[in-house]
Amino acid sequence: MAESELPVEVERLIRYFEGVERESPGKHWRNGAAMCRRWRTMLTGQPTQVDIDEFVARLEAEPNYGSAWLELTMQFRHWARRRGLRASAANVGVSSACSTVHILVFGVRKLGGATGKR
Repeated sequence: MAESELPVEVERLIRYFEGVERESPGKHWRNGAAMCRRWRTMLTGQPTQVDIDEFVARLEAEPNYGSAWLELTMQFRHWARRRGLRASAANVGVSSACSTVHILVFGVRKLGGATGKR
C-alpha cells in the first residue's frame, strides 16, 4: 500500500461508529467517528509527534473503552510506528484492552461457550 493511500480500516471504523451512533445515539459513538476522521486527516498530512501524543491522550481519555475503540487504538499505533512516530503501548489504553480481553474470554466461559448456552 502506498503511504498516501487511506487504509481500508479507517473507513470501515468510521462507518461502524457512525452506524452505531445512528441506531443508538450517544457521545461515545460520535467521539469514535470523530477520532477516526481526525486520524484520516493525518493520513494525507505530515503529523508531528505532538499530533500523535494528542491523539493518544484522547484515546486514553475515552470512558467505556470497547472493542471498536481497541481496534482503533491498535491500528493507529501500528500506523504511527510505521511512520517512525511513538505511540507506546504504555500510553494507549492497555488496562482497557486487558479488561476487554478478560470480558471476552471469561464472559464466553460463563455463558457456556460461543453458543451462549447456560
